[in-house]
Amino acid sequence: MNAQKFQVKVYLDGALDLEPVIPVFHAWIRDKRVPELLIDVADYRHVPEGPGLMIVGGNTDYYLELAEGRPGLRFSRKREAKGDLEARIAETFRRALEAAALLEAEESLSMRFGTSELLLQVLDRLETQNDDASVDALMPALQPILAKLAPEGYELSREGDERQPLTLRIKRSGTERPSELAARI
Repeated sequence: MNAQKFQVKVYLDGALDLEPVIPVFHAWIRDKRVPELLIDVADYRHVPEGPGLMIVGGNTDYYLELAEGRPGLRFSRKREAKGDLEARIAETFRRALEAAALLEAEESLSMRFGTSELLLQVLDRLETQNDDASVDALMPALQPILAKLAPEGYELSREGDERQPLTLRIKRSGTERPSELAARI
């Protein structure tokens, strides 16, 4: 499997007010708070259960979204992922967790993210389908990452149908902050 496009969602504990995030996202761009080229902030608050607020980047995007009726931060790797499959997946988890930690550290926002549930999507439709065979092909690369994220154990479930990207929900019993989990990967 040579998938390059991944998304990880970290769920927000509590409600999401997107208005105060706009200047924070602009500061991420201006002050280069993340290690890639960020281009613009897009406001999709008008879309029900949609992308909410998005930072568009060259190779990656960040969303504070309302999809699934549950607010959260989604990190999306669009292209140019480096390393083998395990390294690409690990980098996606790490970047999502680091971004959640950045938002938690922003005093003006009072955000707190949970780490008991994470969502992984593989968006390379030519490389993966939303089926058990793709999960089996992904597991050798995903297993070592899950062992770091959830050494106490985890529950993994595939969601959606064949028309949707491969979607894996990871439930774990740990209560570490996003920064602590990011440091493990």
